Amino acid sequence: MMLGITYYGLIFAVQQALTLAAEEGARAALRYQPSNTQRVAAAFTAASATLPSFISSQVTTNQSGTPLVTCPSMTGMQCLSVVLTLPVTTGSSPFLPAIPLLPVPDTLTGSAVVQLVQGS
Repeated sequence: MMLGITYYGLIFAVQQALTLAAEEGARAALRYQPSNTQRVAAAFTAASATLPSFISSQVTTNQSGTPLVTCPSMTGMQCLSVVLTLPVTTGSSPFLPAIPLLPVPDTLTGSAVVQLVQGS
């Protein structure tokens, strides 16, 4: 029982760290960046810097994918999506070992979206 409490406590703490890092990255995109390319770079630099060192090397991002998206609620507006993903029990170097009969997620994801200023 103590193992389960510790395991889930660690998962909860790491989930919070991923979410907070994604939010910090999204906020960094709004700080006086002259172009969207620089906004994307600033966002992911800030997100990486915010991650705890014990997970930063294992986290993947959507930076090389499509971080600039159309805002779902505002037609014609552009948003920046910051997504951070950490494999928990899968992959070549999982964050935690899989324990039989203890259900845990395969991956944890933290994400944040920010609306960019019109005309940028």
